[in-house]
Amino acid sequence: MYATNKTFSRKQGQGMTEYIIIVVLVAIAVLALVKAFGSTVSEKFKGSTSTVSNQLDASGSGKNGPSGGNVSGPPVSPQ
Repeated sequence: MYATNKTFSRKQGQGMTEYIIIVVLVAIAVLALVKAFGSTVSEKFKGSTSTVSNQLDASGSGKNGPSGGNVSGPPVSPQ
């Protein structure tokens, strides 16, 4: 009985070790990908936000919205 429990404990420890190794390898791969493509992705997002901002400015839908900050609709009474 004791040998069975000891064997089970070793297998469980081995499984945990393998899991940790896999997690570490995935983390290293993610870090390598971010390092390799991080600036490219950042530039793409900067370009897209600039394009969207320019489109909104050109359509007159700046920071205040399409109505220039005036909200149409019925007045709301405080409760």
